[in-house]
Amino acid sequence: AGQNRPVDRGDETASERLQLALEMFEFGVEMKAARLRREHPGATPAQIERMVARYASRQLKVRTEAIARTEVMTALQAGKRAQWDRVVREGVIQAEDWETEFVTASDERVCPQCSPLDGTRAPMGQTPLGQDPPLHPLCRCLRRAVLRNFRQGEPTNRFRRAVATR
Repeated sequence: AGQNRPVDRGDETASERLQLALEMFEFGVEMKAARLRREHPGATPAQIERMVARYASRQLKVRTEAIARTEVMTALQAGKRAQWDRVVREGVIQAEDWETEFVTASDERVCPQCSPLDGTRAPMGQTPLGQDPPLHPLCRCLRRAVLRNFRQGEPTNRFRRAVATR
């Protein structure tokens, strides 16, 4: 349910985001322990501790994967933006001939936040949403470079060819 909260990358470093995630994880484990004590009043402290440890182990795996996937998508998009900026700066492509397009995974798992953005475009160099994808944890969306007159279904390798010839 909380998956669709925006990823606020502002001035935070990856280390600061990881520290916050760890603090949230620890809080969640404490809440689970309190709930287990209420639900199992006859359980010994050792039994509660084992249940909490199993829960924490499962949650750590899930959250670690979510953080890793989100950070990889953040780095991927930052690399793409840096490449676009470089080829414009070096004159390989003309920014006015290109746009960036928001692309979802186009499947049943696309969230309500990202679905209406699929296919939206912005001039090269602009970020219409205030940030590039990922827009939330586990977001699978991205932005791609397309020619201004590109229409869905056309080949998209002109950008790659233009960059490869430099």
